Amino acid sequence: MSQKNLKGKGIMLNITTWDEHVPEVERCMHAKKERLWATINTLPSEKYPHRLIVEIIHNTFFACTQTGYTKQ
Repeated sequence: MSQKNLKGKGIMLNITTWDEHVPEVERCMHAKKERLWATINTLPSEKYPHRLIVEIIHNTFFACTQTGYTKQ
């Protein structure tokens, strides 16, 4: 798809180089990591089953996406 087609559909494509930072994405990733660490640090134990870690990560990303937590 060309950029004109995307723009016509209301999609803005931001093309960057491999070493360029995108502030919106950096903020989003930082917010998700922060929320993930807050969740893990409230749990009572030091070691957890792999599946629990996977579910905590899934829940954190789902909650951030649904609540708009990352759109600051």
